[in-house]
Parts: sequence; structure tokens; C-alpha cells
Amino acid sequence: MKELKKAKLSGPAQNYELSNGAMIGIITPMSNHFCHECDKLRLTADGKLRPCLLSDSEIDLTPAIAKGDREALKTAIREGLNIKEKEHKVLSEKRDDGYKRTMSKIGG
Repeated sequence: MKELKKAKLSGPAQNYELSNGAMIGIITPMSNHFCHECDKLRLTADGKLRPCLLSDSEIDLTPAIAKGDREALKTAIREGLNIKEKEHKVLSEKRDDGYKRTMSKIGG
């Protein structure tokens, strides 16, 4: 397995080329805080924008989508980008109930 050099703006994965030519990417959110270089947003199955999978923060896009309001949609997406944290707090926060919405609840 050969580690590939990261390209600028390539996202959080560390990519490797296997001996058969296949490529894989590994994301390590617990041992390597990559938040500062993360360029990912997730749109949930029910129209919420999540700036981070390791956070419960969400922006509801459904009103803008329902109205067909492109400017409101752009504003909401920018808001999602602006609330991305510099570092997730999964290991430092005490969570008795886990995340409010797990991957199965957001469509992942």
C-alpha cells in the first residue's frame, strides 16, 4: 500500500493506492482532527443541512426549497458553512444520550 500525497482542497481522507491499483481513502475523525480542512456538508433525507456529522447542528432548508427561493437557499447554505466548527468535540463532551439523530435517522 502506497500513501498518496494530499492535493490542496482534497478533503479529509488520507488516500492510498493498493498493490492492485485500487485506491482507498481513510478518514480518522477520532485520532486526527481534520475539521480545519473538511469541505463536507450533508443534506439529510428530510431537508436539513448538517455542517458536521459529529455535531447535532442543522439548518432547515425545506422552507427555501418549498418556496423555490434560490436566494434564501444560498443564504441557508452559507449559514451552514459559517457554523462549521474548527474542531469537533466528540471526545470532550459528555453525551448521555448520544447524538440526537443517528446516521439511520438522517438518511446515511
